[in-house]
Amino acid sequence: MWTTAVNKRIQTFAGHGLFTDSTDSETWKTGHGLLPRSFNAIRVKNYFPIILEKTQAFVHEWAKLGSGVWVEGVNDWLTCMTADAVGKCALDFDMKNVERKAGGLPLHPFIEAFRFGLGYTFGSVKAENVVGSFNARFNPFCDPQQVMREKLGEAVGVCHEFVDELIEKTRSGEIGGPLSVLSMMLNERSPSTGDMVKLNDVFGHLMTIMIAGHETTAAALGHLFYYLGKNPRCVEKAVAEIEAVLGDRVNPTFADIGKLHYVEACFKEALRLHPSVPAVTRDVGNDTVILDKYLLRKGQRVIFNNVAIHRDPEQWDQGGAFGHPSHFNPERHMPGGPPRHPNAFAAFGFGVRACIGQQLAVLEAKTFLAMVLNFFSFSLPDGFQLVSSSKDGGASPSPENLRLHLTARPGGPLDRALKALLKGDLLTTTTTTTTPATQKPAASVPVVTAKHDTPLLILFGSNSGTCEDFAQQVATAAAARGFCPEVLSLDAGAKLELGEKFGAGVIITSTYNGTPPDNAATFASDWLPKQGAGSLAGKKFVVCGVGNTNWEATYQKFPTRVYETLRATSAEELMGFTAVDAANPSFVEDFQDWLDALMRTLSVSFGLSQVAPGGATPAGGSPPTKKEPAVRAVPPDAYASFFSTIAELYQYINATYPDTDLSAHVKADSFAPLNV
Repeated sequence: MWTTAVNKRIQTFAGHGLFTDSTDSETWKTGHGLLPRSFNAIRVKNYFPIILEKTQAFVHEWAKLGSGVWVEGVNDWLTCMTADAVGKCALDFDMKNVERKAGGLPLHPFIEAFRFGLGYTFGSVKAENVVGSFNARFNPFCDPQQVMREKLGEAVGVCHEFVDELIEKTRSGEIGGPLSVLSMMLNERSPSTGDMVKLNDVFGHLMTIMIAGHETTAAALGHLFYYLGKNPRCVEKAVAEIEAVLGDRVNPTFADIGKLHYVEACFKEALRLHPSVPAVTRDVGNDTVILDKYLLRKGQRVIFNNVAIHRDPEQWDQGGAFGHPSHFNPERHMPGGPPRHPNAFAAFGFGVRACIGQQLAVLEAKTFLAMVLNFFSFSLPDGFQLVSSSKDGGASPSPENLRLHLTARPGGPLDRALKALLKGDLLTTTTTTTTPATQKPAASVPVVTAKHDTPLLILFGSNSGTCEDFAQQVATAAAARGFCPEVLSLDAGAKLELGEKFGAGVIITSTYNGTPPDNAATFASDWLPKQGAGSLAGKKFVVCGVGNTNWEATYQKFPTRVYETLRATSAEELMGFTAVDAANPSFVEDFQDWLDALMRTLSVSFGLSQVAPGGATPAGGSPPTKKEPAVRAVPPDAYASFFSTIAELYQYINATYPDTDLSAHVKADSFAPLNV
């Protein structure tokens, strides 16, 4: 319950959103039914090009600083980048804070106001920071608290004005689109309540996204820079993994990011040691006894100390396998490690109030690290000691006064660019490439020539919308093959009487910390326990579970329960249990493969006539290819992302390697775009 004085102060600035409102409020219920859909596995994959673009902008600006320079205010750089990324992903609005900072310009007014308001409400910005120490302590004509209240009012006004502007631009079609969270809030109803998000509540939800979407990730990356600076062996392993995955390429692909297991382990280890949310609170719902000796009364507030949980020797030392829990060791998070309690790592919270954007945060961090560690080497100041605080403002503690000595990484992209330039072949390579056709050939799935209206019940269990989206894909494919599909949540399906006309049932569901999705709770508690031997005899079914192996302890727990229960009812199993892992970059393609197999199985099971789909690639055939001329510059593929002209590249190299004579390599077209 958000009832304390601190809670109310935060609401004064940030409004009522998923982070800043009580779980039992209608605002929270409506938002929680809708907003997680913007951060499901499919959406996050679609955000990747935006994240890559904003990371490129960051690397571009750091590269232009030159090599052998000290980067001051690293925390500020990081929050600029993460704010730009989440703003572009969620709002389709680019604040360009990284470019503003690089140019010595003020940051976007919203970010300036946001930082002050957040720092004030969380208590990290003091009156002395605003009016000066003398005025705050000794000036009888200065009321520092009144000044702070007025400044907070100004900040709130700027934030409201910005959100109002975004709403109008989204309504007019100037910004927005299928990936925009704001578009979703303005146009869609919440599946959990059936209500639209109230216009007054849009502000609170957007503020929640900005608080949780960039502050936390930036703070974790700041701590990671510190730990990597203190552990060069970890940097070597991370860079080796990046080089093994990317080769000579500069830009990672979405598939590449999924292969960077050690890089992800480094990020999670920084989050373990310094969780962006050091503590969370919960109110006890009913009288209960924990650990067989502690009585908790209904309504009592319990504080979970994430810092202590993350340093529990039983969970994180595990018999000396990984060293003391206070030491940085990414190996703790590598796949195949010993099991831990599902909540031993609670950096993103747990239960219904867990962070809805955690997949986006991990993707953003891994993409950032894949490029920054590839381009640069860095070191900390001599004798630098970590002091983690909110001194610079904001909700998440970050390393105080973090600065880095930055150099071009030997053997990295910038180093290779210099060598290519000195060889004189920067713009001399022209090649013709043969590439696969951009459109994936249609799968050779049987297609029915006439509608036969065989009923197909497709049930989904989903909080974030991934399984619902998959269910709709099944319905579309089935309808194209003559079936009569009906898509319902598991709870809605549990109310149906499965009559004689029932054709087959397709269940696609996820799990959350091992529990059923919200729209499968009644199905799990009432319908499943009533099923026994013979209760579904003669019915046909198939189950597909969608999970994430990053939560290994509870992976596929509820989908497996559904599958095993249905098997015990004497129902006919059309296909074996299929598990789709959202941690796999190819999870969408994996689901498509399963869908193709399902359509073939259904056609065979119901004895339907089949023809090959028009335009499909024959079985055993090869997908079409097309030849495209491609003028490839050296350095390869993506240096243009960082140096828009050859002259800009020269400028960087002159700053980085002042003893290098480049006069022989300057061409007349040196100001031409570095197109690749």
